[in-house]
This record gives sequence, structure tokens and C-alpha cells, in this order.
Amino acid sequence: MYGRDNLLKCISKRSTKGVIREMFEPDEIKLQWGCYKEDELWDYKENVPPIGKGHEPEWAKLACDVLAFHNNKGGILIFGIRNRDFSFVGATHSIDTKLFNDKMRRYVGDRFWVSFSREFIQLDQRYLGIAIIPPRSHTPLFAMADGPMSDGRPIIKKGDYCIRVGDETRVLRGTD
Repeated sequence: MYGRDNLLKCISKRSTKGVIREMFEPDEIKLQWGCYKEDELWDYKENVPPIGKGHEPEWAKLACDVLAFHNNKGGILIFGIRNRDFSFVGATHSIDTKLFNDKMRRYVGDRFWVSFSREFIQLDQRYLGIAIIPPRSHTPLFAMADGPMSDGRPIIKKGDYCIRVGDETRVLRGTD
């Protein structure tokens, strides 16, 4: 079973190897007991959104997660794990740390850097993606820009405060 204190240290040190050691079975892409759920410290995503046009809503939702983790204790976004059964399916869109941060900058600014790593790369190029979001130092961060609309309302608006409560990201705006 993973060690919560050890995982917090891995987040603060941005240690991808440590995250893998704490959350996955040795030399396997299989979660350890205790990690078959989402948590205030991590969230699973099946894939990384593509970089091209038309995918801004997906990136805006990821920015909410990034801000929420940052405003809490830091956290980890793990790409390539299916939520339904927590099995490895592999992320397919190729991305690196710079591209990931470039997509986040519009919403989170440039006050912190998210580490992104591609691990367990398969022959067909599917991989386990690990984004480590550092905890805030002092001042909470608010969204820097409005995002696209989804279901008739903006996904994120300039000035929104995103927080992580249990296994979900909450976006607080206005009087919230």
C-alpha cells in the first residue's frame, strides 16, 4: 500500500520515480492496493488532450485540476489509466513538459511549473503520463483567463478559485 507521507514528499520533490514506486507495483503498470480510487492527491485520466484546435475545453478542464491541486498540497495527474476499472490503457497523444505547461499558462500563469513525464512507453507508443503539480507556497492562485464554454457556461473564468475536495475538483466563482 502506498505511503501518503512518502507521496507528499515525492510531489514536493517532483520525483516521478518516487510516484511510480509509491503508487504502482514494481516493474508493472498496475496500481498498488490503496490506489484504486481517486484522491485529494491524484486523479486519473484516460488520455492527454491533443494539442490542436478544438480541444481547448479539455485543456481548460485540466487547468482547473492543476489549479486545484496547486492550491491544496500539490498533486498528480496520471494519464493512461481508465477510471472505470483503474487499468492501464495508455495515453496516445505525444506531449512533453514544455507543451503541457504551454497549454496551462493561459489559465494558471507562470508562477509554477508542472513536471510531465512519459513512462512505460509501449511498442505502439502508448504510455503512462505523470504530471506532478507542486503545492502552493503562500498565496492561492486564481484563474488568469476565461475558458471556453461547455453546456452553456464557461468551464473556467478569470478570477475563479479551484480547490480539490476529496476526489473531485471544485471551481468556485463569484460569491462561492
